[in-house]
Amino acid sequence: MHAIIGVQRDNWNELCHMTVNMTTIAAAILAAMNSGVGGTSVSMSVAAFLLNGGAAGFMYLASKYQPSQLAEEQRTASRFHKLLARDIQTTLLIDPRLRKDAHLYMEEVMARLQALNVGFPLPLKPNGLEKFPKVVAPSVLGPVADLTETEVPANNTNGWTNAITNDLQRTADKLQTSDIAKYVRAARNKEIANKRLAILAPVCAGVAALLSLLGCWPGVHLAGVAAACSIVAVLTSSFSNGGQIGMIFELYRNCAGYYAEMEQDIQSTMRAPVCQREDGELYHQKIALQLGRRDCMPLFSSQEKTAGKLF
Repeated sequence: MHAIIGVQRDNWNELCHMTVNMTTIAAAILAAMNSGVGGTSVSMSVAAFLLNGGAAGFMYLASKYQPSQLAEEQRTASRFHKLLARDIQTTLLIDPRLRKDAHLYMEEVMARLQALNVGFPLPLKPNGLEKFPKVVAPSVLGPVADLTETEVPANNTNGWTNAITNDLQRTADKLQTSDIAKYVRAARNKEIANKRLAILAPVCAGVAALLSLLGCWPGVHLAGVAAACSIVAVLTSSFSNGGQIGMIFELYRNCAGYYAEMEQDIQSTMRAPVCQREDGELYHQKIALQLGRRDCMPLFSSQEKTAGKLF
């Protein structure tokens, strides 16, 4: 369902982008032609007003709902639902002695599924994700871990050694201070730029519509200015929606969410009794693969700026 909705909303983005560009360019041509004739044509002014007004409405809707961002939300939800299904299938193939306790793993799977359903809602309204949040935070890809308990030290059983524990704790700290912070900062910058463009595009189209209408009055020559405003609106909308800045913002936010979910998983695992964890060497290998690294000790050198190598 998420994959289907993602394709649909990507089609919305393309259709809206083409409609806005064609409508605004047509209005700009009419306004330019109107400024070039000897006398002001009322019909051309009204047509340019209607076209610019319609384009301003479409731009407002695109700015409010961000179709490219909606499509990326659903693509991400589809990927992580597939990842959850593969995780279940892989866990069932592992020797039972290397897995987590069965009922604990079942609770974890259900919590992850519920978190994905809440974090990536299907409907636009209500409960849709905020497109211009005041505080940019990593996307929620899993349940919020309870980190109030103290860490349980390794006891050299179930594959858990002090070396593995220390390396995983070092990895979690690096994720928190470097990888997550880097992508949250990048997402915040994109959100600021996208918000400014989302405001500028419909405002320019609305001003062009108003100037086109005022150009109907005798002796008022504003058609040329209206054409210029229409062109600015086209360029701004193309850069915002055609460049899919909303999708890039969501992409960065999801990268931060990916690493944040990993960091929380490591922290919650360290607080569980050793007998209830999956095998330590297997868990260390899984974290290495999720980071895009080789399973070595340590996972990364002290000179490296980030723990992850995937993005």
